[in-house]
Amino acid sequence: MDALRAVAVMLVVVMHAGLTVVPGDGGVVVFFVISGFIITSVLIRELEVSGSFRPRRFYLRRGLKLGPPLALLVVVPTLVYAAFRPVSWTAVLSQVGFSYNWYAVAEPESAEQVLPGSDVVWSLAIEEQFYIVFAVLWIGLVRTRRWRALTAVVAGTVMVCSFATRWSLVGGLDGPARNLDPAVFNHVYRGTDTRVEAIALGVLLALALDAHARGRLPALGWLSRDTVLLAAGLLFAASSVVFRNDWSEVALRPTTQGLCAALVIGYGLMPTGSAVQRRFYRLAGARWVQLVGLASYSIYLVHFPLIELVGALAPDAPPGLQLALNITLGVGVGALCYRFVEVPVLQWRQRRGL
Repeated sequence: MDALRAVAVMLVVVMHAGLTVVPGDGGVVVFFVISGFIITSVLIRELEVSGSFRPRRFYLRRGLKLGPPLALLVVVPTLVYAAFRPVSWTAVLSQVGFSYNWYAVAEPESAEQVLPGSDVVWSLAIEEQFYIVFAVLWIGLVRTRRWRALTAVVAGTVMVCSFATRWSLVGGLDGPARNLDPAVFNHVYRGTDTRVEAIALGVLLALALDAHARGRLPALGWLSRDTVLLAAGLLFAASSVVFRNDWSEVALRPTTQGLCAALVIGYGLMPTGSAVQRRFYRLAGARWVQLVGLASYSIYLVHFPLIELVGALAPDAPPGLQLALNITLGVGVGALCYRFVEVPVLQWRQRRGL
């Protein structure tokens, strides 16, 4: 999981750093699939161990995970920036309140009046909106006898509706996706309803792997084949190139990229001991890969504001130098925040059994 997070965040960082040919949007989709998968797996395990679900503890853990890096890397720099440039405090509050994606859809001009680069929190807002709604649904679902089946039906319905919403907004567009009305494009790109498909896919994957582990879905064993990893990589690359600069970029590419992420997760969690899989695990377990994956949240938050800062301070620097600085600073500062902010908070949580 941490290796996949590392790939996802580096796709985003490298694209924002200047290599626009890299499908950075795919990194966001991968994050969404991971989020849906992780939260569902954790809740299933908690239910099996304790027989109950404690919403207060759930929200406290989420707050302790997200809050400190967000405060240090977005809120504090915003306060400093506001001393020199005007900001929209409504937009800033929407960033902190995890509603920025919808604020950017409703008030695009005002949404730009924030710390440059901090608008990346739109994807964080979608994840948190999902967590809130899913936790509420979970309270009701786990009280039923067939909660697994009902959860799968809900997730599948959300996937279909999300894809259909995105498709209906794109309509019969002929030409580049940017030809869409800006308000529509912004909705397709940042709307929770159009993006939640990937998170719901992660939920379905967690349920499917849980069923497989209980012997209820033996056919899922095909995910352990080495060809699955190769197919996922090729499909991700091909879809990122083919579904580009036209209607398919916003209508089809998120679906394809999400499916690729799900295939990789399934392959990684079904050990077979093959030579290919051993190499896969060795690369995924490399220290630097794990570090980037563990620090991916902080890296994601800080990389774009730093890129904007480098561009403002050294606008005439050679592109190659800017690219190197953008990537190095984004990853380096994010890793430092993980080590000195996220880790201490995690240790504090563990000492208190949270």
